[in-house]
Amino acid sequence: VLGVFGYIGAYIRKMRSVYVARRDKLASLMEEYLSDYVACITPAGGMQMPCLLKHGISEKEIAATARHAGVDILGLTGLYAGPPGATGFLMGFAAYTEREIEDAVKKLAAIFRLV
Repeated sequence: VLGVFGYIGAYIRKMRSVYVARRDKLASLMEEYLSDYVACITPAGGMQMPCLLKHGISEKEIAATARHAGVDILGLTGLYAGPPGATGFLMGFAAYTEREIEDAVKKLAAIFRLV
């Protein structure tokens, strides 16, 4: 009898592979559409990808415009306890389908072209 814990282990293994596929899709799309504007750091694990802004682009402006367009990103500077070491944002991928991720990246690309 596997019991509840056997099912949880199977679920965790399944979700790990789902998150890896979503993370890889996001990394690929960010490179394709936004590499001129951001440098993304593909995490080994987790549910969000840190993206550092290039060329002095305003984190605050990008985050506000993205939220207005329906793309939820979290600015990095508010997460620093001391002076910010870098500006950028966290792009979540775990809770979204690959199609939703693609739509969000394309919206962000349009935003960056305007800024």
